Amino acid sequence: MNTKENGKLMKRDAKILEELEKILGCKIQQEKQYASRKLGYVVRENKIVVLSLFNKELKEIPNCVFDLEDLERLAFRSNPISSIPKDILKLSNLKFLHIIENPVKEIPEYITELKNLEVLCLFTTNVSSLPESICKLSNLKQLWLEFSPIKKLPKCFENMISLDQLLFASAKIEKLPEKIGNLTKLIGIQMEYNNLKEIPESISKLENLGYIAWDGNQLTSLPESIGEVGKAKKFRYFGLSRNKLSSIPNSLGKLTELEFLRLEKNQLKELPESITNLSKMQHLIAHDNKLESIPEDIGNMKNLQVLKLDTNCLTSLPDSIGELKNLQELYLEGNQLSSLPDTLGKLTELQELWIGRNNLSSLPESICHLKNLQKLVISENKIKELPENIGQLSNLRFLNAKRNFIQSLPESFGDLSNLQELQFGYNRLHEIPDSFGNLKNLKKLYLQKNWTPSLPESFVGLVNLSHLNLNHVPLNPLPDMLMKLPNLKFLWIQEEYFFTPYPENILQQLKQQGCEIFHMQVEK
Repeated sequence: MNTKENGKLMKRDAKILEELEKILGCKIQQEKQYASRKLGYVVRENKIVVLSLFNKELKEIPNCVFDLEDLERLAFRSNPISSIPKDILKLSNLKFLHIIENPVKEIPEYITELKNLEVLCLFTTNVSSLPESICKLSNLKQLWLEFSPIKKLPKCFENMISLDQLLFASAKIEKLPEKIGNLTKLIGIQMEYNNLKEIPESISKLENLGYIAWDGNQLTSLPESIGEVGKAKKFRYFGLSRNKLSSIPNSLGKLTELEFLRLEKNQLKELPESITNLSKMQHLIAHDNKLESIPEDIGNMKNLQVLKLDTNCLTSLPDSIGELKNLQELYLEGNQLSSLPDTLGKLTELQELWIGRNNLSSLPESICHLKNLQKLVISENKIKELPENIGQLSNLRFLNAKRNFIQSLPESFGDLSNLQELQFGYNRLHEIPDSFGNLKNLKKLYLQKNWTPSLPESFVGLVNLSHLNLNHVPLNPLPDMLMKLPNLKFLWIQEEYFFTPYPENILQQLKQQGCEIFHMQVEK
C-alpha cells in the first residue's frame, strides 16, 4: 500500500483501497482527475470519490468497492465483467457510471434506484435493451449507448426530460420516440451509424439543440419542421452524410446559426435556394451526390471557408461564387464542368482549388489573381495551355496538371518560386522554358509520358529536387546535367525501343551520389 497517498484518506477508504490492491495484485495510483484508460482513484476531502478499474481482467466488481460510500464516479473499462450486482445500490452518491468495453448483457431494473445518477455510459457492451423503468433516473443528463446492439428505446424514454445529450453512435436504433420533442433540455444528439429511417415532427420543439449527427443512417427525407430546431440560436452543426436523402426541405434556410453542414454521399440533385440564407455557414460538405446545379445566390454565404462539391453532376457554376470572400478550400473534382466563371479570380483567400476530372479545355486568366493559392489540382481535363500569367501564383506549393493536352509552359512558370511538387505526367509537353530552372524549392517533379526531347540548361538550378520521374520521356541521350542535382534521391527512367540506351556511366555516377534509380529497359 502506498502510505504516502493513503495518508490523505479517511481510515475506512484507506482500508478498502488496501484490500482492492491485494485483489488486483498491484498498486493503484492516485490521480488528479478521472481518466477512463487508467487504473486510479481521485480523492476529495480525504474520501475516494472516483475509481477507475481499467484493464485488470476482472470478471466481477470486487465487493469492497461497494463500501466506498462517497464514490461519485465508477468506471470499469476493458474487463470481462458480464453483470452488475445489486450491491451497486450501496453507492447512493454515484453520479457517473461508466460501463465501457465489457460484455455486460443487460442493465438490471434495480439500477434505476441510483437516484443521483447523472451519466450512464454503456460503450461497447452487449446490452441490447434498456429497462422500461429507466425513466425513474430523473437526474440523468447523459446517456451513452455507443457501439451497443440496442435497436429500440423504451416507451418511457420521451419522459426523461433531464437528458441533455444522447450519445448513441454506432448502435442499431431504428426509431426515435414520436414525442422526442419533450426532451427540451437536449443540447446534442449523436446518432451516427444507426438504422434511423425517419425523424418525428416533434424534433422542432428541441429549441436548445447545438448539434445533430445523423450521418450513416437510412434517412430518405427530413420533416419540414426541421427548420425550427435550435430556436435558442445555438444550433451550429448538422451531420446528414451517408443517408438516402433525395431532397432537403426549404425550411433548412431557417437554421441561421448553422456553421457546419454535412450532406455528402446522399442522392441529392439540388440544394434548396434557402440554403443561401445561412450566412454564418463555414463548412458546406456535399460531395458524392447527384447535384446538377448549385443555388444562384450561393455568394450570400459570406463566411463560407470550405465548399466541397466534388463527384456530382455540375455543368456550370454561378457567377456569385466569386463573392465567397472567405473561401479557403474549393473542391469541384469529378463533375462535368466545361468552363469556369471569371469571377473565380475574386476568391483571394482561396488556398486549395480542386477542379480535376472535369471537361475543362482552358482556365480563366483571372485564376492568376488567387494570390494565396497553395494547392491547385487541374488533372484529367482537356486543357491545352496554362494562363500566361500563372507565375503570379507566388504562394503555389503543389500543382497537379497530369493527364491533359498541354504542349508548352508559359515563360512566367519559372516565377512559381514556392512550388515544391509538380505533377505533369501524361501531357504533350514539347519543351520546357529556360525559366524552369528558377524553381529553387521544387522537390518532386513528375514528367512521365511527355514528348520533351531535351531539358533546358537551367535545369541544374533545381538544387532541391529529390524525386524526378522521366519514364517514357524521349530524352536522347540522358543529359549528364542530372549528376549536378545535389539532392536527387529517386529517378524513374524507362527506355523505348527507339532510344539509344542510356549511358551506363551516368547511371553509375548517380547511384554513387546516393540516387536510387528505377530503370526499366525495353527489349528491342
